[in-house]
Amino acid sequence: MAALHQYGATPEKIHVTPGSYITLWAPAFTDWMTDPKQNVFGGATPYPTREVFAPVLLYTPDGTTLQDRSTGKPLGTLTQYSYAHNYLWEYTTHAKPHHCTYILRVWVIDPMPEAAALALVRATYDAETAAQRFADFCEGWGVRKLDEMSAGTGEESGPCFSERLRVVFESTHQHHVYGTDHGAAIRAFEEAADAAVKALEGRLSEELDRASKALEAVPPMGDPSYNLALGAYLPWRAAVGKVIDTEAPTLRRYVACRLVDAAVQELQKGYSRALSAAKEAAGSAMDHAGYCLAPAPTIR
Repeated sequence: MAALHQYGATPEKIHVTPGSYITLWAPAFTDWMTDPKQNVFGGATPYPTREVFAPVLLYTPDGTTLQDRSTGKPLGTLTQYSYAHNYLWEYTTHAKPHHCTYILRVWVIDPMPEAAALALVRATYDAETAAQRFADFCEGWGVRKLDEMSAGTGEESGPCFSERLRVVFESTHQHHVYGTDHGAAIRAFEEAADAAVKALEGRLSEELDRASKALEAVPPMGDPSYNLALGAYLPWRAAVGKVIDTEAPTLRRYVACRLVDAAVQELQKGYSRALSAAKEAAGSAMDHAGYCLAPAPTIR
């Protein structure tokens, strides 16, 4: 049986074993919640001045009363109430007994030594933080662009740009390799990102070489081998497009639809556009990574 149980709304009432440890998440923070003496919740303040808080690990001697695990001082009570065929959680603080706080998430850690409970809940929380920060990073425009460019097709597909950087977020937020040294995390990211971008640029170069060689075998515009009933340009453009689609699946997005120069020249223009797009996206990804790799709080 799992030692850590995660609950939100539940169809049945949950029995919390006396001697368990508890962490709470509130859906929204008010001013009094951010007071260090009052705040026991995990959550965040609203934008634009968003500040993330990790919850405090509390102890319950009876399954309802929550105590400071160091001093044994009672802080409040955790109960459930029925609503819309589910049971929701609420916390009532002794400091404001008239005020109940709706609880979004509850973690219940089975009775065990305090040090073991703290280690377990921190490991789980830190892994969740790493996954969430990585997901936030992947939502950035530059990251999505580089993922699109590096995804590849068929047998050539490999790890996309963001997957090459996942380890940096796990090292930073889950394994704490860099401690609170934000600069060290950024340097690790830059090294991994540079390698990923160079791998992408290398593939673009390979596509350019393959497609350029293949285009040499394409008959010129107006060649009798084409069906010229539609004119000279369209059959030739279709032949060129087929080669580029096959040999340069990434570069093809950057080649103009209407070719005004020789096919190889247009392909080279597309290559230049692709390199510029990759450079711009990498800069955006770097800016976004600064926030996502910033030190994150952990269970207190």
